[in-house]
Amino acid sequence: MFVKFWSRKHSKSKKGFTLLEIIVVFSIIAIVVVVSFVNFRSARVTANETGAQTALNTLRQAMEQYRIIFTGYPITLGALSSSNPPFCDTALTSGSRQGYNFALSNVTQATYTITASPQQVNVTGNRSFQITEAGEIVNV
Repeated sequence: MFVKFWSRKHSKSKKGFTLLEIIVVFSIIAIVVVVSFVNFRSARVTANETGAQTALNTLRQAMEQYRIIFTGYPITLGALSSSNPPFCDTALTSGSRQGYNFALSNVTQATYTITASPQQVNVTGNRSFQITEAGEIVNV
C-alpha cells in the first residue's frame, strides 16, 4: 500500500514551468534586446555620418555650380536653393538634415568652408566634418 501511494503522488505529469526556467528565458531575451539596441544605435549613427558626408559633397557641387554662373560663392546656403536656377533642394540648404546641422562660413570670392556637426553628440553622430572649395572632407 505504501508503494502505491508513493508512486501515485510522484507519477503525475509535470505542468508549467519552474521559476528558474522562466527567469533564464527572460534573461536571454533581455540580453538579445540590449545587444540588438546597441547595434541598431551604432548603425544609425554610422548612417547619419555617411549621410552628412554625402550632403557635404552635394553642397560643394552646388557651390561650384553657383560660382560658375554668378562668379562668386553665395553668402548663405539658402541662396543655393532660392537662386534661379536652384542648385540644391531646400531640404538640404535649410541648415539641418539627418541628425546633422550644416553651416557655411569663411566665404570670400574664392574660398568657403561648410561644417557638418551632429545635432546631439553621441546620439545623432560622433564626428563633425568640414569641406572647403578644394573638395576634401576632413574630421573636425
